[in-house]
Amino acid sequence: MPLLSVIVPAYNAAAYLGRALDGLGAVRGIEVVVVDDGSTDGTREVAEAWAARSPESIRVVSQENRGHGGAINTGLATARGDYFKVLDADDWLDIRSLRLLVAHLDVLRETGTEVDAVFTDFVHERLGKSPKAARFDSVFPEGRVFEWSDTERFGRRQVLMMHAIV
Repeated sequence: MPLLSVIVPAYNAAAYLGRALDGLGAVRGIEVVVVDDGSTDGTREVAEAWAARSPESIRVVSQENRGHGGAINTGLATARGDYFKVLDADDWLDIRSLRLLVAHLDVLRETGTEVDAVFTDFVHERLGKSPKAARFDSVFPEGRVFEWSDTERFGRRQVLMMHAIV
């Protein structure tokens, strides 16, 4: 049973899906569910090629186009992990950081510690602009389980997006 399910909603993402999937098949404790959301550009074929390379960890689900939320819901319906994370097809994960996250989730599982969510920092990169790190160390207590009442105020530029939530 995987610890973390990474749901990858993908619509017409053939040109960049490989970057999103690169390295994920080598991370122990995760499953990757690519949901081809009715693509017309070869996304399904790209996803299936990656799944063929890592059949133990990458699966492809195809459906008629239901939109981003519909693709996420389909991925969730087939996910087997204790936790889930959404990774858009045009995004990617730092593999070293992902391994650290999975190790942390494994400690939670082994100690029987139940949590509703795990929050992480992320880097927002936009073409032609400098990367910006979205950090939450001033908001959330670091390295421990906490309740929402333990959090601090969010800064103006601290926006909690799906990229930061497991």
